[in-house]
This record gives sequence, C-alpha cells and structure tokens, in this order.
Amino acid sequence: MIHIEVSHKSVYNWLVKFAPHLIRIALGKPIAFTKIWHVDEKFIHVRGSKDPHAYL
Repeated sequence: MIHIEVSHKSVYNWLVKFAPHLIRIALGKPIAFTKIWHVDEKFIHVRGSKDPHAYL
C-alpha cells in the first residue's frame, strides 16, 4: 500500500483548477430518459433443480 500525504492547499488548488471543467462536462449533455424499460435479468423456475429459481 502506498502512503501519500496531501495538504489541504493542494486539494483546494486541484479543485479550483479542474472543477469548472468537470461541471462543464457534467452539465453539457443531459441524460435522456425514456418511458421504455428493458429487463436485463430474469429468475425462472426450473423443474428438477435443487435451487428453486435459476438465473437466466
């Protein structure tokens, strides 16, 4: 494990330098949500399986 000491002034300087860029990226393109939802995974009952539900 690497131990790095960072002063609060260094963190503040990094924040002042990069915060405007991060804000511009975050607010630049809003996430488009739709009314359509997709199911990514499903549990099904498999006859003869020891597990009551199997992952599909």
